[in-house]
Amino acid sequence: MIEPGTYTGLFRGIEVGKSPNTGTPCVATTWMIEEEDTERTVYTYINKNTMKTSFKKLDTIGFNGDFENPVVEIEQTQLRCIHSEYDGKEREKWDFASWGGAGVESADKKSIRDLNAQWKREMGAPDKKAKPKAKPKPEAAPPEPEPETEKDEPKKKGATARELAWESYLEHKATEDAIAGLEDGKSAKATLEWSTILAEAIPSKEEEDFGDEDWENVKLYCEVPY
Repeated sequence: MIEPGTYTGLFRGIEVGKSPNTGTPCVATTWMIEEEDTERTVYTYINKNTMKTSFKKLDTIGFNGDFENPVVEIEQTQLRCIHSEYDGKEREKWDFASWGGAGVESADKKSIRDLNAQWKREMGAPDKKAKPKAKPKPEAAPPEPEPETEKDEPKKKGATARELAWESYLEHKATEDAIAGLEDGKSAKATLEWSTILAEAIPSKEEEDFGDEDWENVKLYCEVPY
C-alpha cells in the first residue's frame, strides 16, 4: 500500500459509471502517481448529498460537464491518499487534495500548547473575557433515534456509532462558525459540513444505509488531520 500523504497525479483517463452496489453515479479518473510510478483511481460519487462538493472537485480538474463525452483540461494535479478500514481490511482512499476546501491542516495538541505558551510569554495571559466558546454537547447532534424496543436493539447500536462519529466531527472538523451556530441554536452550517464529510467518507452510500462499520469509518475520517 502507498503511505498516506499528498502526491502528484498525472492524468491518464476518465470514465463515467455507477457503483455496482448502490447504483450511485460516479466519475472515475485514473492518475499515474508520479512519486510511486503506479496508477490509482479517484472515484467521485454524485448523489443528493455529494453533488455540490463533487461538482466543485470535478471543476478543479477542468471537467467539461459532458457526462456522455467526458474530458478534463489539466494534465496533472495533487492527490491525497488516506487509509481507512472497510470490511475488516485496510484500504487506500484517493481524493483530490485541493478543491476549494480548507487550506490548512488541524494543529496537534502539542502545537496548540506551544503556541499558547509563546503567546503568554510575548503578549501576557489571555483576556478572560475572550474565552473561546465551549464546544456543543452531544445534544446538539442531529435528532436522536426512536425509543428503544427489543426489535430496535440493532438500530440503537447503529445510533451509538453515529453519535461517536458526530462527536469526532465536533472535535476535529467542525469550524468555529459551525460551533458558534450550534450554540446559538442554528445548525445550518454544521449540517452542511456534516453532509460533506459523510459524502467524502462513505461516497458510495446514502446516510440512511450506513451501518456501524460505516459510522466507524466516518469517525476515523474525521480524525485524519487535513
